[in-house]
Amino acid sequence: LAGRWGFFVGWLLTTLFAAAVVSASDDEQERQVINIRVGLFPVPPYVFMTEEQLSLPNGAVLDRSVMRGLAVDLTERLSIFAREDSGVDLQFTLGKAPYSYDGSLTLISNDCNSTVDWESEQLLGSDSLYGDLFSETTLGDHPCDRFDIIAGDYYGTAARSLRIDYSPPYLHGAISVCKYRPIPSEDDSAVQLTASGGFADATNVVTMSQASADRSTVCVLESTSTLRITKRKFPGVQILACPSQVECVEELKQGNCILYVEDSLQLKYLAQSDPSLIVSQESFNPQYIYWIMNERSLPASTRRQIEQWMYLA
Repeated sequence: LAGRWGFFVGWLLTTLFAAAVVSASDDEQERQVINIRVGLFPVPPYVFMTEEQLSLPNGAVLDRSVMRGLAVDLTERLSIFAREDSGVDLQFTLGKAPYSYDGSLTLISNDCNSTVDWESEQLLGSDSLYGDLFSETTLGDHPCDRFDIIAGDYYGTAARSLRIDYSPPYLHGAISVCKYRPIPSEDDSAVQLTASGGFADATNVVTMSQASADRSTVCVLESTSTLRITKRKFPGVQILACPSQVECVEELKQGNCILYVEDSLQLKYLAQSDPSLIVSQESFNPQYIYWIMNERSLPASTRRQIEQWMYLA
């Protein structure tokens, strides 16, 4: 009897183990795979673009661009939560989005094909905002078919909601301002600086309300909701619209604007590396920050899954 019982137990364990192996194998084979093409909006601290050299086995050295930052970290966390929560293999293909909030949003909008004259843009080549997209087609042949998500620091607006779908918010932000305060050298005296007007004027407390009342000029990145909000909230200010963050800072330092208006997190990051930039305690228009999703390329079920995993992350 003992021999029969031992045989039965051995047979049962062997059967259960084999079934578990088959089940695990089947799970791996049936695991849902979702591929998402993400355009990373290249602005620190959300995305850092760095150039690195990769040594190849044959001794050659390859120059390559590497993207890091908050947006990249969030894609990695989403992949983890998709696997742990739903058993989904969520794979991201990362690319660089154009350096324009409105321009990048257009790429994944419902009206992408009708909003831009793509033949003219292609003829412009490298002079086009979308020039890099025409030369790189690994993520899609046409710019309107290139990305499923733009990972950036987008503010929610009613007008945008008609063209794209928002992800769940992942940060709470606000608009702030910074001013320029030259760093005096050892040869400079307080008298000289005050006489020149630079140091003394720059340390005066300046708010957006004061700038609006004085009809002063402020720098704002062009084609952004920040520009539109600034105009609406402070109608007296004169706007100097800059094509890039670097150029806004340069205009500020040259005295062509008295303040630089930007996302508060971006300004704090800039001030860490440039002590001449003083971020004000003033902030306005607090709101959540989102990614934006392509309703044309992402099925509603996939968008809902991504929303679920973002809430978990």
